[in-house]
Amino acid sequence: MTAVLDRSRVSAVVGLLVLLELTSGFIQGGVAPLLPDLGAEMGISDADLNWVISVQLLAATVSVPAFGRLGDLYGHRRMLRVALAGVAVGSVLVAFAPNLAVLLFGRALLGPLAALLPLEIALVRDRLPTELARRASGLVVARGRGVVR
Repeated sequence: MTAVLDRSRVSAVVGLLVLLELTSGFIQGGVAPLLPDLGAEMGISDADLNWVISVQLLAATVSVPAFGRLGDLYGHRRMLRVALAGVAVGSVLVAFAPNLAVLLFGRALLGPLAALLPLEIALVRDRLPTELARRASGLVVARGRGVVR
């Protein structure tokens, strides 16, 4: 009975991680097509709209190694929660941004989206037996990147 509960629990956690990766990909790639409408709605010039993408990419560049190292020091699960909290706050700011400055700050808080996958893989590797960890990591990477449907 315990093995069944553990197996279903592992499946639920891996499913949640796959959902996180799908959502992460949507958030990261879903902004570019919206930029012209966003600029028109908020009165932002085309030159300033480039910063909407650039700020998030710069934040992601810093977040991946920082969250990876902090995950090694303080725990991958804890840092995954911190990253998700930042992403949640950033998403709310982006959704309700009254001006370009708030929009850019929200996009900067979305930088840790890029750190989710390494944190998820490290979490799976640390918590599961080797064979299950390999399979779970493969599912998270493949489904999160749209390879497997």
